[in-house]
This record gives sequence, structure tokens and C-alpha cells, in this order.
Amino acid sequence: MRPTPPPAFRRATCLALLLVAALAPAAASALVFRNVTVLPMDREAALPGQDVVVRDGRIVALRDTGGPIADGDTVIDGTGRYLMPGLIDLHTHPVSPAEYPLYLRHGITTILAAGGEPLEWTAGPVPDAAPLQVIATTDTLHGKAGPGGYVVASPEDAPVVVGHARAAGASMLKSYTSMPAPVLEALAAQARGKGMAVVGHLPAGVPLEQSLPSIDLVAHSEEFAQLLPAEATDAEIDAAISALRRHGTTVSPTLAVVEQIGAQVTMTDTSLRGPEAALLPAPIYQGRHRRNNGYANRSTPAAFAAAVAAQLTRQRDLVARMHRAGVPLVFGTDTPTTCLPGACVHHEFAELRRAGLGNYEALRTATFNAGAFLTEKSPASGSTRLGVVTPGAVANLVLLERNPLQDVGALASVAGVMSQGQWLPVEQLDHLVQAYRQAEAPRHALVDRYEAQIAGDDITALAQALKGMPGDGRATLNAFVVVADAQRLLDAGRGDEARALLTAARPHLAPGMAVHNVVGTFWLRAGDKPGAIAEFRQSLRIAPRNANAMAAMRELGAEAATTPEAEVAAVVADQYLAGFRDGNHQAMADLFADNGVHVLHIASDPAPLSVTPLATRLPGWTRQPDPQATLSGLRVLCTSDTLCTASFTLRYRGREFQDQLNLVRTHGRWTLVAKVTYLP
Repeated sequence: MRPTPPPAFRRATCLALLLVAALAPAAASALVFRNVTVLPMDREAALPGQDVVVRDGRIVALRDTGGPIADGDTVIDGTGRYLMPGLIDLHTHPVSPAEYPLYLRHGITTILAAGGEPLEWTAGPVPDAAPLQVIATTDTLHGKAGPGGYVVASPEDAPVVVGHARAAGASMLKSYTSMPAPVLEALAAQARGKGMAVVGHLPAGVPLEQSLPSIDLVAHSEEFAQLLPAEATDAEIDAAISALRRHGTTVSPTLAVVEQIGAQVTMTDTSLRGPEAALLPAPIYQGRHRRNNGYANRSTPAAFAAAVAAQLTRQRDLVARMHRAGVPLVFGTDTPTTCLPGACVHHEFAELRRAGLGNYEALRTATFNAGAFLTEKSPASGSTRLGVVTPGAVANLVLLERNPLQDVGALASVAGVMSQGQWLPVEQLDHLVQAYRQAEAPRHALVDRYEAQIAGDDITALAQALKGMPGDGRATLNAFVVVADAQRLLDAGRGDEARALLTAARPHLAPGMAVHNVVGTFWLRAGDKPGAIAEFRQSLRIAPRNANAMAAMRELGAEAATTPEAEVAAVVADQYLAGFRDGNHQAMADLFADNGVHVLHIASDPAPLSVTPLATRLPGWTRQPDPQATLSGLRVLCTSDTLCTASFTLRYRGREFQDQLNLVRTHGRWTLVAKVTYLP
């Protein structure tokens, strides 16, 4: 007779069996677009009378209509309608997740948040947000910049900068014009080693042949209009375009952003009273006011508008030449810099048509081309088979009432979108947009009150009013406007009012490294050392090795070294994640060291399923590699400079695990002392 197992063993075994049963796949119901005309977008074609079957966020079948529909499946009538891939906008700057419905309403299902947006809500799902797929870059990295810029001073900083951003969820690296070639090369090497594409502006003064090997996507066609003099010969232009082809570099034309600059110069006051203004994120709305608007507030507006129009004409010509030469073009709007989120797509498509692209060619930039770029150049984004309608592809889709291959303006006839596995008919999209409009109205009212009281020089009353309005974690006021106003008061000898204004406004400013830097710079100038140190320390936690914050900390006599939080984030990305991507734990060996690490697996009740010394399992321990393994939602909490806890979601082989690592710093390096995994 076998001995009865101890109760703890019996309980663990039962829990394990229940867990296996819970993980057994259930037959998911499907959504079927019935009798629809499919625009696959990997070729110029319209396939009438099709049924498109979607299950678990993927297209599982594309077949002639009329087949059987399983019980429980949802049917969307596609009769007389057109189904195409959801649009992909590879250049946006969302102010908050609240504005995601604006993109979806116009058929955009994927965006690239292209620098400066907090990674905690661009690098993964956000609770209660509309189901927009958001891919994030690092903060925009500079070689030199004003106080708000993330300046990377040396190639030696690249591993920490990129490692921290990747662990926090960034899928691409973003660089700006001031980046020196050696630093850009080091950053690009680190990024590509982690599956991250490099998107950016061409570095000023660096020959194309030297810069293009380090850039996968040029953020604007404007870069070439500035690089090539107006009197450039056809041979010089052709040489630049040949360099793009030779290096396999992709370009985002972003023509509408320039077209809309001209509109701001001539129509700023009128546009702020129009219906679209109510949909602008409040900080952008404040930045559009004439006194804050660097485009509209010109001493010679007519001459400036003419110069912008001439540049736009030149950019159209350059884009046309690139297209004819076969340079890959992808869609981007740079919204909301000068153009309304979502609605800007119609301006950009119109500009692409003016540049000589046909309807299909223009649409392809926002579908097949953009999807191929993400898949081939940025595997860290986790985007595979995006931008096409074919079995196996991601089912990010838009259903239209009219055929955009005949008229690209048909993109305005959205009947619904499918994104992140959710179907949203146009009525639901309209409801989400209206809810956003209503939620933004009081924020606009606060901006209007701020502007009125600044104009009336009633600073004390404004500060008191702001103090009585607690922030809610979302930006309402434009940080650069507020800090500039406070600085003007300080320069005028009104320091008490300046400090009161910024203190009261601080809860209404955006999160992010740039805001911490500009606010810290103000406190530094105002003589508030503790306030400045607090801001710059937070800046360095978000953006390690950013040279502006480090220089300010040195000036303040404070410690400016990389924070332990940043070091741990880089360790998690470089060593821990590598073990799952490579399929072995060689990359983890130094991290685990000889500490007798214990791994605790916990089910949801919670109860321990296993507690094992991992060090005994390391030699020869291999897993099936998953190059698409990702980390998201990384949070690092340090109780001292040598003891930290890292919590995050690990996505490995299609499953998500909640991991918690306890690490200590000894002999100059971080090692793991405990690991807890909450099983799905």
C-alpha cells in the first residue's frame, strides 16, 4: 500500500491539475464579415462576395460567401461594403490614452507614439482605454538640446539608455537632428540588438552615407528638403535617393504637418472657434492660442506662409521622386503637432495624391508598407502580418461604405473598425468620440480661464484657482507655456508670483522626462534647490543618463549617477529577457550567480505550486526560444541603492506571466535573490 501524500502535496497537485484544465483551449466563437468586398492591400485588387472569418484577433479564413455559420458566431453584414486593413500611422504624439477614439473613428487601428509619451500607457494595454494598438519609441534622443531634451552625451551611455527604454516597453529608438554620428551608431547597435528599429531625423552636418546605416525610418520628407539646397541639381537629388535605396531606408513623407503649418499662420483664431478645436487635447489647444503659437505669432506672417508653401511644393516633388525610384514610403501624420488626431489622415492622403501617388499606392503606405516595416525592421513591436487581409494576419480591420481604391476620400465612410480583437460599429465609435469631447470640455475651460487671467495679469487669483482644482493624472495645461509664463514673472522680479503659479499648475502638467527637466530648470533658476533636485531625480528615473538632468544635478551638488531603478531595468532587459528570447539561460548566468535563487510559482488563489533552488537547475537548462518574448509594465521599486524589486508582465510563447524579481547589488553588479511568478 502506497503512503498517502502529505496534505500540502495533495493540495499542490490538485491546484496543478486545475490549472492545466483552466489553460485548456476552449473553442472561441468567431466574427464573420459576410458577403463583403475585400481589399487585401498586398496587391491592387477588390475581391467581391467574400466571407472573412476572425477568431482570437486573427483572420482564420477568407472564402467565397455562402458557407455555413457556426452557432454563436457574430455576423457583420458586408453587402455593398469594403473591408480593408486598419490604417497604421507611424508618426503620432498622443497626449493621453483618452484620445484613442479619435484615431479609431477614422479607421486607424495602429499608431506609433513617436517620442516623449510616457511608456506606461504607450507600451501596452491601458485599462479602460479604447482598443487602439499603440507601439512606442524611446523618448526623442538628442546630441544637444534645450532643458527639455533627452541628451545622450556619449556612446558609452547607449547600453543603459536603450536597455532601460526597452525594458520599459519601447519598441523603437527615436533620434533627432543634433545626434553626433558616433553616438547614433552606438544607439543603433544597441537598439537593433534588441529588435528595435531606429526612427529619426537626419543628423545635421553628417553625410547621408554615414547616417543612413544607423536609421531605418526617416521621420519626415522635410529632412531632405532641408538637406538638399533649393538649387540642388537633379543629379544631387538622384544621388540622395539612390543612397536611400542602397541602404534600404524607409521614409515617412508627413506632408500634412507642413500643409497645416500654413493653415495655422492664416487661420489660428478662426480654427480655435471651429468644431474641430473641441477635440484637441487641452495642452495642444493651449499651445495653439496665438500668444503661444510659434507658427502664428510671426512678425511677417505672410512671408512665413509663402515660405512654408514653397517648402511643401518641394517636399511633394521629393516624395514623388522617391516613390518613382522605389523607396519604401510609410504613412505618418505627426499629429497633433499641427493637425487633429485621426482626422489628419484625410489631409495626409490628399497630400500623397498631390505628390503623384495613385489611390492604391497612397493607401498602401498606411497598410501593407507600414505593416511590413514593423514586421521586418522592428520585431520588438511584436507586430506580425499586419496591414493585409489574408488568413493568418492580425485582424485590425476597417469596414467602409465606399471603395477607397476608386476615391481615397471614401475613407471618411467608416462603418466600423475591428482592433485588438474588438468590433466597434460606427455608432459606438461616435459615442466614444462624443464622450471624449465632453470630458475634454472642462479642461478647455480651464485653459481659457488660465489664458484670460494671464492676459489680465491676475496671477494671484489664477494661482488660487489652480490650487483649488486637484489634478487627475492627465495633462490639462501646456507645461512649456506655464514654465515660460513663470520664467517671465521671475525675470520681472515677481518671484513669489512665479513660484505660486508653477506650484499651483504643477498637478495639471503632463508626466514625462521633458516636463521634469523644464520644471526642474525653473526651480534651479528660482533658487529652490530641493524642488529642482526632486524634479531632476525623477527625470533620471524615467530617462537615465539624460545629460541635461545630470549637468543640473552636478550644478546643484547632488548625486547625478544612474539611479538604481534604471540599472535594474537595464539588467532585466539585457539578461533576464534574453534567456527567454534565446532559449537558454546562459544570458542569465551572471544575474543568478551563486545565490541559491529560489523560484516561487503562485496560482491565482494564491498557493505555492513549487519552490525550487533555481541555481541547481541552471546548468544545461534550456527552453524553447521565443524571439518575440516581451516585457511590459515594468516597475522597479528600490528601498535602497543596493536592494530593488522589479515587477512586470512577461509575454512568452503566447502566454502572459506576472513576474517579480528581487535583486541585490554586490561587488558592483546586480544579482537575483528571489523570483516570484504568478501563473496565468
